[in-house]
Amino acid sequence: MLQRVALASYKAALAVSAVLALAPAVANAADTTPPHTTITQYPGVGYTAGAGHPFPDLPARYVYWPDDAVIAFQADKPATFECRGWDEPWYPCTSPVTRPTLDIGLGAEHLFIRARDLDGNVEQTPAHAYWSIEPLREVVPASVTGTFKVGQQLTCDGGQWSSALATPLLKEWHRDGISDSPVVGTGDTYTVTPADVGHSMYCGVTLFHSVAGWWFSTSTPRIPASPVKLPAAPACPAAEVATASDANLDAQLDRACRLSVTSDESDFYLDTDGDANTGDPANDGADRYVRFAGGAAILAYWSGGDFLEAAVLSSTAADGGRRTWTGSAAQLGLVPGKTVKVRSGGGSVVSLPVTLAAPDPVEDEPTPTPTPTETPTPTETSTPAPGDDVARISTVRSAAPAVLKRPALTGTRKAGHRLRCAAGTWEGASKLAYAWSRNGKTIKRSVASRYTVRGSDRGQRIGCSVSATGAGGTRTVAANAVRIKR
Repeated sequence: MLQRVALASYKAALAVSAVLALAPAVANAADTTPPHTTITQYPGVGYTAGAGHPFPDLPARYVYWPDDAVIAFQADKPATFECRGWDEPWYPCTSPVTRPTLDIGLGAEHLFIRARDLDGNVEQTPAHAYWSIEPLREVVPASVTGTFKVGQQLTCDGGQWSSALATPLLKEWHRDGISDSPVVGTGDTYTVTPADVGHSMYCGVTLFHSVAGWWFSTSTPRIPASPVKLPAAPACPAAEVATASDANLDAQLDRACRLSVTSDESDFYLDTDGDANTGDPANDGADRYVRFAGGAAILAYWSGGDFLEAAVLSSTAADGGRRTWTGSAAQLGLVPGKTVKVRSGGGSVVSLPVTLAAPDPVEDEPTPTPTPTETPTPTETSTPAPGDDVARISTVRSAAPAVLKRPALTGTRKAGHRLRCAAGTWEGASKLAYAWSRNGKTIKRSVASRYTVRGSDRGQRIGCSVSATGAGGTRTVAANAVRIKR
């Protein structure tokens, strides 16, 4: 009995020894699977990328200068991280990584991230974040508001910007927009003095971030010595509808002889009489000037060698940050038979003919048949045949959609930036389709309303067209093409 017990104990001891001998081998088995990094926060703001995006598999992002780009990430196992930018060496990093834009400037930026686990395995395909640094953008344009007359107060609004870091720190009032001219006032408000008569008052706003700063100005029309009365204009009761577009400037003359202009710019010169010798010689004889200030469209008239405030025009906000102002024939001095020329401060020019509309045709009344004077004879009462005494129905053939305002191209004409094809205004359209072209040839698979400019587009003319489909068919209208900067 004792021998059997001893033998069993001996076998158990052997089993325990075998397990203990295998334990170090199991414990020391190395993990050879490399870690994987996931980006949990991409920088900036997302947008829908076009066919020309250089990395179609990555989220399309942009960051407004001078905001920092912040990227957060994590690995699927305990690990340390290394990061690098484009053409940079690897350096140790932790999540989140902040990449400043202030000293980099505009353009594309990259961050590559790779993980190294506790067993020394290094990620072979680093995570990749890509973004574009975009220029500081006006969210609300800066403006000067108030009554542009002696003794009245003007107020300077520095506007709102795409970066909260860009805040107006200094506001200085100058005459005629010269930044180094003597400062005649500082602060948010300024009271017009007799010395300001005949001048435009500019509010120069300085924005600061860290060591960077820049100055911009926003102005009023020239201060009049007394109210300006617009001269009487020839009657224009009804006009033929006309439209014209150039770059980001769209204009339309409607049936009521009203001119509407839509643009993302803030000042416009109008020559309404076709005579370059009767208006501002520095602006192609313009006799009217329209400027947005404080959200209002202010009309000024060329009088006595200056543009002087005359009226406030009707204005509305349009799509994409654009605005529309509208003036009557009397306000703008539209002359039937002449062409009104509109030039924006950015150099876009459109011309529209002011043509009186022909009166609607009036059909002559049918000549009644003379009533016989003879003694009437009895008539039989009968049931009218089908179609008798029933109103006639005329068949009208449906027409293709009509364009009321032509499509137009807007955006920055540089590689890496986006252009937008504004569809314009259509009547009778149930569906719109877009197409883009390079030097008149269709760009394949570019059928969205936005197009990202490619490096191969430099120096080329990029255009877009809009096809409107309705019950009567399809009509295609092209916007004016633009040349991409080299």
